[in-house]
Amino acid sequence: MFTKDAINWSSRVTIDDESFPEDTLGRVKYAQFLTQFLIDQGCDVSTEKKHNYVLNLNSEWGSGKTYFLKRWSEDLKPHFPVVYIDAWKQDYSDDPLMTVISSVIKRLREQAGMKEDAAGFKVSNKIIGLLKAAAPGFARSVAKRYFDIDPVAIMRSE
Repeated sequence: MFTKDAINWSSRVTIDDESFPEDTLGRVKYAQFLTQFLIDQGCDVSTEKKHNYVLNLNSEWGSGKTYFLKRWSEDLKPHFPVVYIDAWKQDYSDDPLMTVISSVIKRLREQAGMKEDAAGFKVSNKIIGLLKAAAPGFARSVAKRYFDIDPVAIMRSE
């Protein structure tokens, strides 16, 4: 069971060979709040129906997003499936969707304690190809439905 006290940033930690100092700005309270918020959004206790939730963290360059997300994800890993993707460090493909998909598969496999060749986590190239092919159409339909914009029409216009 996860408790708010599981997130404690009162001391220096090293994550992936990178040192993060103690939290002198009091950002830990935001991590604790967001964790509880996502837990509450994730499952309706009365019906036990699970929900998905997407959270966007947006701030200026140098404001501490990496510090916040690295520390937060490290504290959540023992309790929840967590995938941290650093687009700058993991940009080894011309296709950003491939980077995301491969990172998700790799991180979840590691957290599940499964070896790379485990059958439960084998994803064929056909499935990845299908995801790559479907993503633009899906993104376009979401943009048209929820934002009333057509990205293709915008790109074609001068």
